[in-house]
Amino acid sequence: MEGDRFCTRCGAELPEGAIYCAECGAQVGGGPNPYENEIWVSQRRKTGPGFSFVILFYGIFAIVLGLMDLVSSVGMTEEAYNELIRTMSDMSGLDAGSMMPAWSDSIPLLMSLSMASLVVSGALAILCYVFCRKAENWKAATILCAASSVVCLGICSFSVYATMGIGLAVIGLIITFMVYSRRDTFSS
Repeated sequence: MEGDRFCTRCGAELPEGAIYCAECGAQVGGGPNPYENEIWVSQRRKTGPGFSFVILFYGIFAIVLGLMDLVSSVGMTEEAYNELIRTMSDMSGLDAGSMMPAWSDSIPLLMSLSMASLVVSGALAILCYVFCRKAENWKAATILCAASSVVCLGICSFSVYATMGIGLAVIGLIITFMVYSRRDTFSS
């Protein structure tokens, strides 16, 4: 029968003699498939939550940005700090000096601590992505995502980054809740 070559729900091509669609679980002929939910869950477990690429993107972004700033802050002098403020002002068209704290000997240390926390947050996010992508160990993925969100607050130690740190932490906690609520996509 020609009508039974394709699934009426998702349009996937059906092998000859199929009783239900291997893609969506719909029964050929329109009746309910008693295994539909099991098929759907097992297919979702193959890839984990669909939003895991966002976690990977953040992880890479955080590590690259953190390392760039970390390297530039090591051994920073007052002259280099003032040049950084001038460059930021030129690039943004704003007076970056009014947003940045005045020079002190603790500025390089605060910048280093801020950016190191961003690198650690990014590394935790990438580990979370690995668990999500493999769809394994839901508890570890949730804990890593939450830890990444909290650790990124360390960038607030350099006051200029406080708004960004709080914003990233809030977004991270939202994604943590999303990972937490998608337990059914993980095999363990």
